[in-house]
Amino acid sequence: MRHRKRAEVSDVVRRVVGDRGRVMRFRDLPREAKYALVQYMGVDGYAWPDVAEQLEVRYHYDSAIEEWVRGDRTGRSVSWTTVLDDVLPYVEAHYGDRLFGYAVVPMSALTSSIMDDPELKEEFPSGSFDEFHARYMGPGGVEEHPVARRWPVILSSEDEHEETLQDGWHRLNDYYRQGARTVPVVYYVD
Repeated sequence: MRHRKRAEVSDVVRRVVGDRGRVMRFRDLPREAKYALVQYMGVDGYAWPDVAEQLEVRYHYDSAIEEWVRGDRTGRSVSWTTVLDDVLPYVEAHYGDRLFGYAVVPMSALTSSIMDDPELKEEFPSGSFDEFHARYMGPGGVEEHPVARRWPVILSSEDEHEETLQDGWHRLNDYYRQGARTVPVVYYVD
């Protein structure tokens, strides 16, 4: 479903997504986009605090110290996607009608925008994403992410942040390392 009315989005979204985006309800997003938003809004952040509460009830999750003890109440080991799949019906029931934008954009559009971010422009005057990427990966690197079914990065929603990404730096840098030509993105719409 293409934009029927002009959605209000940040300058970052206009610059990176252009006319490639679709506005849809949370419940209609691809599963990986739902995972990224639940992780960001309900686990890492506090926009959806009731999601963390649901996880505390269903799993051994201590939001006070933000640590996961991998395992359900019976002590069995469970995968993170299993945990997210378990909580998705709750999230869809409570946040399913919220609108988000979704697109798949060229890696080059995303990295070009990132290198125009004021802080990175100052730190990397060459404008080379390769240089930034090498430093970001550093000696420890980042965890590997699947090549198939990639989680999207989340674009900044407010122009005053002056950053392209709100969340997903590790994912983006790993996708870049993998040689991805495109990257899924989600973004907020008003």
